[in-house]
Amino acid sequence: MEVTRASFAATAMLAFLFAVLFAAATAHSAAPSSDREKTKSSLLPLVTPIQVESHVFPPTVKPPGMAKSFFLGGAGVKLCSSTLKVGEHYHFCDWFFQHSATHLSARPQMFTLTQWFTRWGPMLLRVRGLEIEGKFVKFTAIGVYLEEKAVPSLAIKWKGKSAEELTNSIEFFRDIVTGPFGKFTQVRMILPLTGKEYSEKVAENCVAYLKAVGTYTNAEAKAVTKFLKVFKNETFPPGASVLFTQSTHGSLTISFSKDGSIPKTRNAIIKNKQLAEAVLESIIGKDGVSPAAKQSLAARMSELLKQCDNKTPANVKTKSQTTATKETSA
Repeated sequence: MEVTRASFAATAMLAFLFAVLFAAATAHSAAPSSDREKTKSSLLPLVTPIQVESHVFPPTVKPPGMAKSFFLGGAGVKLCSSTLKVGEHYHFCDWFFQHSATHLSARPQMFTLTQWFTRWGPMLLRVRGLEIEGKFVKFTAIGVYLEEKAVPSLAIKWKGKSAEELTNSIEFFRDIVTGPFGKFTQVRMILPLTGKEYSEKVAENCVAYLKAVGTYTNAEAKAVTKFLKVFKNETFPPGASVLFTQSTHGSLTISFSKDGSIPKTRNAIIKNKQLAEAVLESIIGKDGVSPAAKQSLAARMSELLKQCDNKTPANVKTKSQTTATKETSA
């Protein structure tokens, strides 16, 4: 009887030890899977926010109507392409000439600063930035966000390139515009604009680009008309935002926010791939309206692409990106 009890106790002890060892082995074999899940959930780039004037673009956002977060690729201001200096004659911005035609019997070519500012200054200042005595007046702050899979997609061709190389590469920004990943652009107003003023200039830039590359057809013309209609009755006070989402399916989603927050609802969806790409092209393309955003995007992506093969991306923060007030137009 004693022998039987001893055998039973030994068997029970062995069973217990086996159970403990089996549990430990199971936990050990499951650890890599857990690590993989943790790595997978942390793949969203740990980018830093960017401050442009008084506006702060957060490191990640969820575009209206979407469940996934996009990361902040870069941000900067939109400036005027023309210059005015006291006591000298300079051409105005193209926008002024187009919108002043109904007020003038003949299109003027030049004015003194005093003549211009007295009659037309307030109207022009509502729409574009300009430089007076070397100081830029800024009208919109622009943040460009990208879907996470943009990193491995762009790394194939651009990993290892410096910020300067990317900034000077037209092809790099074209790959962003046309890449197989989502893009989200937030345009925040520094000075007030009406929807009509803003949309007409954006549409003009888009049409010019589409015609230049030979993709402006009746379909694009109808899409532009719809684009203008979406903005027709809108007004944008300082701090308000216009939000563009460019999907991988080729549609352009437009949303509005009066306080700079990201709304959950969408105002309009325009199903035209060419126009969707042209909107972003007009911002960061060859003749984009925000060289500062391009420079910011190139600098941050250069650092991020270097970390593409790592388990977790490095914290992307370049010296030039600490504050957007240091980001200047090229």
